[in-house]
Amino acid sequence: MLCSQLLTLAKENHVLPNESNLSRKDEERRQFMAVLRERILKEKDWPRKPDRNFRMNELPPPGWLLPTLIECESACWGRWDHWAGLAGGKNAGEEIIPRIEFDPDRNNPARRMHENALDSISGAGWRGWGSWENFNYYLDWLLYAFGHQGQKEAPSEPESGAFARLYQTFCLEAMLAWPADILGDLLADNAHGRARGFYPTPHSVSEMMARMLMDGEDCRMKTVCDPCLGTGRLLLHASNYSYRLYGQDIDSTVIRVALVNGYCFAPWLVRPLFEDSRQSSATMSDAMTTQANTPQSQEYLNNTEHDTDQQYRFEPIKKRRRKDEPEIAQGLLFGHLKERGH
Repeated sequence: MLCSQLLTLAKENHVLPNESNLSRKDEERRQFMAVLRERILKEKDWPRKPDRNFRMNELPPPGWLLPTLIECESACWGRWDHWAGLAGGKNAGEEIIPRIEFDPDRNNPARRMHENALDSISGAGWRGWGSWENFNYYLDWLLYAFGHQGQKEAPSEPESGAFARLYQTFCLEAMLAWPADILGDLLADNAHGRARGFYPTPHSVSEMMARMLMDGEDCRMKTVCDPCLGTGRLLLHASNYSYRLYGQDIDSTVIRVALVNGYCFAPWLVRPLFEDSRQSSATMSDAMTTQANTPQSQEYLNNTEHDTDQQYRFEPIKKRRRKDEPEIAQGLLFGHLKERGH
């Protein structure tokens, strides 16, 4: 894999600061990030093409990529280190949440890496109608690699050798170096997403909303709920202010994206720190549905119930389903409203 190589190279070229108005650790992370981005941009074979003859004699165990994620993310942003300190007993009221400035650039190297990884899964390009199975496989592959409790088994390959090709083409460091909900953008640009009218809230709008609601006050222990979560973009921006992040959705694909984003950028979204997150999933989901206070969210969640059968796959994000309709395969809010003539 490319991940460990780039992490080693970045560390070798990392120079500690002499003076800075920022804390020493913040400046170290900033310099590490600059070196990491420079190394990725200098890669001659980028995004890396897979050797289709490469085969793995044995698949790695679930969670095999989590140690690299924790090490690299802690060097870039420090959130997994921060999470570990709080989980180990540090007082959340005395800690400052490490801030992430999410990158709205839709054409950065991380996006090109994701496009290449998706194209490597099978012959279907990531934009076409036949690519939705590949999206779900890619997301399940990542959740298996991160050790997500709902993905304990390696997902079934849509085409022989897909696991090995992703092992070669996915670059975790690139995803961390350009933090954004890139997978949400890719879903919106995919043929299925366009047909459904799926369009995630722009990062700039999500940031503005988070600042309007939370900037200037201590919100670390305040609860932030998104009853129509989508790919989790609003909660990513809220993670700069709060540890208590809760979300739900009907669509299983966008929930997978939100989980992947959480592992990479908001650990307390996927590994909650507080006991209130361990209440009954159905109770929490029903409460969020009841509190949905916009006409669009109420329409989207109308006639739904907690998906008890599938919840284990998505915990701690809550999964709902329609009582009298097949589960929506993709699309989320706007596609659903479009189908119902709104």
